Amino acid sequence: MDADIVPTGVLVPPEAHGRGFSPHDSALVLDGYLRRLACQNARCRGVLGRLARKFLARRGHHELGFARLGDYARERLGLSARELQSLAAVSAGLDGLPSIRGAFASGDLSWSQARLLVGVATPDTERDWLHRARGRTVRALAACIREGAARASDEGTATTTSRGHDSGFVVRRGSSGSGATSSSSLGGWPGIT
Repeated sequence: MDADIVPTGVLVPPEAHGRGFSPHDSALVLDGYLRRLACQNARCRGVLGRLARKFLARRGHHELGFARLGDYARERLGLSARELQSLAAVSAGLDGLPSIRGAFASGDLSWSQARLLVGVATPDTERDWLHRARGRTVRALAACIREGAARASDEGTATTTSRGHDSGFVVRRGSSGSGATSSSSLGGWPGIT
């Protein structure tokens, strides 16, 4: 099964084949496969997010006989309800941010970076946030967002900061005309903004 994705010969260290590769060359080859698979995983998350939005809007878990979303998500998808909701929320956010959506689709942004940016960018600021995200790790981008939230708080234009997904922090856009997504636009689930 794995041979369809990664040729078996690649999993054997090149030195064993006498090709004259150094261990560094082996790492570069494996890195290429890892990055390619990670990119495919990110694209799958994008598709999962779009499907999750439709499913959550219909309350599909009830139609399938599940009382709680968490039961459905865990049993059928191997995900938590929160992760499924997060996929849907990021997908919804990307719809309103075409530059970030394009950078994600082209592989310039990871899913984690896109998730963070969707929480803070607006159509007016998305290019600035995209510029800040390029060349930064997810951790560095999260720190940049926290720093921006702290600065805004000090200036009296605070945005709401909440504990978020895997990355630790998500800054949500305020409601003062910044184009924030409300929970009602995602089927009324609290916490999905």
